[in-house]
Amino acid sequence: SFVRGHLEAAGFVAALAVLALVSFGLSFGTAAVSDVLIGAGFGGLVWVGVRLLSPLAGLLAGFVFFFVVYRAVPRHRPSRRAAAQGALVSAVLWEVAKLAFGYFTRALALFAAYGPLAFAAGLLTWIYVTAVIILFGAEVMKTRGTA
Repeated sequence: SFVRGHLEAAGFVAALAVLALVSFGLSFGTAAVSDVLIGAGFGGLVWVGVRLLSPLAGLLAGFVFFFVVYRAVPRHRPSRRAAAQGALVSAVLWEVAKLAFGYFTRALALFAAYGPLAFAAGLLTWIYVTAVIILFGAEVMKTRGTA
């Protein structure tokens, strides 16, 4: 029915939002955890381990995010292999984009000069970059699925 379809779509969008937030949290939130562990006396090895594992955990969450999108959204369901290939490419690109975006927002310090306007411009830029990554991964999936 109409209502059921819209409820399923809303649930799907909410689940994808949660996966995206988990990916961001795993990529960037672990810095706080590593600082707490060092403050508790666990040493630099823990810091190195957390700093190396956090992007990998974010990559895994991003892979799950893109795999779900590439398997569930298209009208004609692609093979798992093609969806996994597109998801892997997208997850790697998204992780690189997250790291680059974080670096540029800290290094350029535009937020101090422009305040909320810089936040709006940054958010729109991030949405655009994410859309390009999603479309590129979909192209990879389509190409690999028909090759």
